[in-house]
Amino acid sequence: MIRAIEFIGLIVLASLFLLNGCGDERKLVYPYRGADYFAGTDVGGVKDTVLAFKIGTVRDVLQGQHTLVPVTKIAGKERIYYLDFTIGYDSYPLAFMGATRGILYDRPGHFEWEYFVYRYGPLPGCDSRCPTGQIRFVCMADQNDGPHHPLEHRIPDSTTLFTLDFLVSNDRTLECQFIPINFFWIDCSDNQVVYRDDTLETYDPYQYGISRYVWDPFERRVEFDNPFPSYTGANSACDSSDEQLPVRRYVDFHNGGVQIICADSIDTRGDINLNGLPFEIGDAVAFSNYFVVGQVGAFTINIDGQTAATDINGNGIPLELADFVYLVRIIVGDAIPVPPPIYEPMFVAVDSNKISISAPHPVGA
Repeated sequence: MIRAIEFIGLIVLASLFLLNGCGDERKLVYPYRGADYFAGTDVGGVKDTVLAFKIGTVRDVLQGQHTLVPVTKIAGKERIYYLDFTIGYDSYPLAFMGATRGILYDRPGHFEWEYFVYRYGPLPGCDSRCPTGQIRFVCMADQNDGPHHPLEHRIPDSTTLFTLDFLVSNDRTLECQFIPINFFWIDCSDNQVVYRDDTLETYDPYQYGISRYVWDPFERRVEFDNPFPSYTGANSACDSSDEQLPVRRYVDFHNGGVQIICADSIDTRGDINLNGLPFEIGDAVAFSNYFVVGQVGAFTINIDGQTAATDINGNGIPLELADFVYLVRIIVGDAIPVPPPIYEPMFVAVDSNKISISAPHPVGA
């Protein structure tokens, strides 16, 4: 379905090429700009930037709740006609619930783009090396559907193209973790932009922009050239000298993600009656009522907050008898509370068949 849509889109663009060429004696030239063309220069001028798109980073996200992650254009002055994005994520902590189109499609509006579609689930050509969550987006400014045409092709920086809606897992072992959401490449056709730069002194035809640089969620540039599938961009096999397909490395992709809030910043372990004082006799009474009348009858203030506060032994599982025993021992002075965990980042880099890890402490299997 997606490939068919792309084919229709290319037909529309081809017709635009012919229309723009009518009455113009200048020959359409499709200059080859291969793997070494990274500077963004062009005949008739020097570009101060390339096109760039970013997946947003959302912090302090509550578990069991929805979170909205924007995908925005952050750089570039070119006229954009077609966007094709493939995004990968881990489907266990994040459940994709849908996507909302941005202001490009408002009618009446400043842009009035015409086509937006997405598909999620296993994508064609993907294997076990692909992420468990995959979404592909196709955005077209114009389609062959009548007299209406988009009003504007230049998209201002910081414009939200569309917004991703995720439901965050309620698994408490995921608290305080960062879940990356990345641009993802299955083949050379992924994450392409069809654009035209009419600010140059010479005529510039429609260009097919592919990845120049890829940046991880911490704004570090990815330096690898990996085979597909990968998170590292279109590899060197995508550089083509075909004059009918003028591929140009002219698009930067910035990844993002979701930072799940740390439990100790919102839930006070041991403060089961939520009065601001943990490890009191009143907390033990509230916890003991759970074993007698159940969760609904015992936790009448905030059932989610009170439930989370019962994880006294810090194993990620609330409402255990072991938690109640540990609470009583703390109250009588026979034990001390479990100290809050200290989280330090660990970085993993993948280069072909080599995996490297950088961590401040020893890493177990």
